[in-house]
Amino acid sequence: MAKEKQLNKRMKETAKLVDKAKRYSLEEAIAVLKKVPHPKFDETVDL
Repeated sequence: MAKEKQLNKRMKETAKLVDKAKRYSLEEAIAVLKKVPHPKFDETVDL
C-alpha cells in the first residue's frame, strides 16, 4: 500500500511558491525564501 504524503498547511503554502522544474539563481532563491512562512523557531540557511 502506498501512503500518500501528508503536507501540513505551511508546507502546502511553500510548495505553491516553488517550481521544481526551474533552476533558481541565488537572487531568485533568496526572494522565494523571504516569501516562505516562517516557523516558530530560529532557522538558518546553509549555502
